[in-house]
Amino acid sequence: MSVFGYELGKLLRSPILLSLTGLLISLNVLIISSAWYDTSAAERNATTSLVQTHGNALDENWMFDVAADNEERLAAFNETHNTSIASANDQLAQGIDITEPYALELIELAVRDAYVEEAPLIDEEYEQITMTGLAEEAIDQYALEGNQAEWMHNQYAAYSERYETLLQEEEHKTIFYLGQQTHASLYEHVFRYSLIGLSIILTLLTAHSVNYEHAYGTAQHVYSTARGRRLLFTKWLAVNASSFLIITTVLAISLTVFFLTYSFSGMWNTYVSSYFNIDGPLPYLTWWPLTMLTFLIGALIVTYTVLFIIVQMVFFTSVFIRNSYAVFFVVLVVAGGFLLLPLLAPAGSNFLFYGMYTPVTLIMNPHMWFTATAPHTAAKTYEVVTLLVWGAIASIMVTVAFRCFSKQSIH
Repeated sequence: MSVFGYELGKLLRSPILLSLTGLLISLNVLIISSAWYDTSAAERNATTSLVQTHGNALDENWMFDVAADNEERLAAFNETHNTSIASANDQLAQGIDITEPYALELIELAVRDAYVEEAPLIDEEYEQITMTGLAEEAIDQYALEGNQAEWMHNQYAAYSERYETLLQEEEHKTIFYLGQQTHASLYEHVFRYSLIGLSIILTLLTAHSVNYEHAYGTAQHVYSTARGRRLLFTKWLAVNASSFLIITTVLAISLTVFFLTYSFSGMWNTYVSSYFNIDGPLPYLTWWPLTMLTFLIGALIVTYTVLFIIVQMVFFTSVFIRNSYAVFFVVLVVAGGFLLLPLLAPAGSNFLFYGMYTPVTLIMNPHMWFTATAPHTAAKTYEVVTLLVWGAIASIMVTVAFRCFSKQSIH
């Protein structure tokens, strides 16, 4: 077996790392599956059926066709079940027994009616959204002043042209699950917990690999030769390879379970900025015309990139701190410092926003990636700049670590 294979196998067979990876996957599965035992599953199925039949572009023809189809379905329902229901929504409001054989059919009718009723309100809702209003709301909410207030106005002014394009292209008039917060469930929960959990696992993995010889007292024998000093590069390769495998395993299993629970059939071409994809007072205002599929691809790219940046930074730390527990503690303190960094900004200083350009802040808000919805990270290039700057810093740190290690005392 090659040295690389030995180092890689040593990491992938670690009982602690395997247990933590399994625990993270189990946590994600538990979070996802908790929605399965709910009537929302029936509502999602109704939306999927609607999109498969009539498409997801909500225009006048769509509303006319669905409204006519709904009338025919309601008439057939009343005839089949010998009822005289005038409105499926009104009937549901009175309460029904979900175990009744007609319950799922009634829920589907109610969901279809809800889209027809909501459709005429969309333009009115978006007419009330102005960039000046969003900026002023953020300024009041976060008590911004001076340069901070000016920065906020500039960010939303920069989004004005994109917002007009969003409305002209009618990205907001595409069908998505009604009131389900499915997008938020995937990114705010599954992706965020995966990012946090993987950051912990990869920190332990990297520190364990780099400090293995020091922990078992073999460093003086292994690193006393020139070939032994080159072992660090092999460890670096093994750490990156095992990190890729662990990230892929966690995300593959978690996303498979998610999409088996929340069927996205027919939804992949729905825009993230859809009126129906809302989580809070505002819809998601994306900087680009991102569909559910392109947003997912972008999120995966950011996820892999930011986690590998963290691995490189932990690798650097582990070269100079020869105790895995101490490395973990230092990383924890630094991560906490990154989170507190914006709070150290002087009143009115734009350092409040610059302090958000860190890997830690990035992994805490995956549901807000690529959007202008979150005021503090509303900049168009927030994700790109954060990854490029910290990617460059991480590369320099790894280079310095290798050079210093070649001259470092093994004692």
